[in-house]
Amino acid sequence: MKIGPSLAEIVSAGVETGLRGVFTAGIGVVVSYDDTLPAVTIQPQIFREVPSEADGSPTFEPIPEIPDVPILFFGGGGFRLTFKPSPGDAGLFVCATQDIAPWFTKGTVDKPGDLGLHKIASAIFIPGLMPFTTPIPEAAEAKAIMKGGEIELRASVKAKIDAPAIEAGGTLALVTGPTFTAWASAVDTALTDAGFAPSLLSGTVIKTTKLKGG
Repeated sequence: MKIGPSLAEIVSAGVETGLRGVFTAGIGVVVSYDDTLPAVTIQPQIFREVPSEADGSPTFEPIPEIPDVPILFFGGGGFRLTFKPSPGDAGLFVCATQDIAPWFTKGTVDKPGDLGLHKIASAIFIPGLMPFTTPIPEAAEAKAIMKGGEIELRASVKAKIDAPAIEAGGTLALVTGPTFTAWASAVDTALTDAGFAPSLLSGTVIKTTKLKGG
């Protein structure tokens, strides 16, 4: 006659209980965005199992929101791709082995503040996940696509496009700096003196011109 759980069952239950407090990764949705850090508050999307009821049936509960989660913006070598997350954006959160708060607050090598391992408070958010119920039509195209309301390219030295053809849709407006404006004005003057029509290069904002695709 069996009296109580065996040693193996006790050890297994202990390990399982310990693992319930270990977080590695999960799916989260943005609740709010703090652009001063930058960081997001996210709501994990998968419930966690809690100790079973007396009858052995599983019980689940939502994981509370995770505040001040750093965002992984891809970058390096002085370059960075950034965008402002919006409430409802989904992504993958990854929980570091050790407490990451000291590094994010100081940016230097340091001891962990919390000695716990794989804590959900040490999550990092990687935005961009979409459920299969919300397909991405552009993903079927054999091309790289940047899509959004407004896209801005900033370069401290120069921006170069090397392509056999360039197409632009809609209306094109080119905003130039003082050096380019002065040069374009001189070109326009020379063309006018030679009897040609102005080149439309001068001015802080070049006159809008319809291009192929618009």
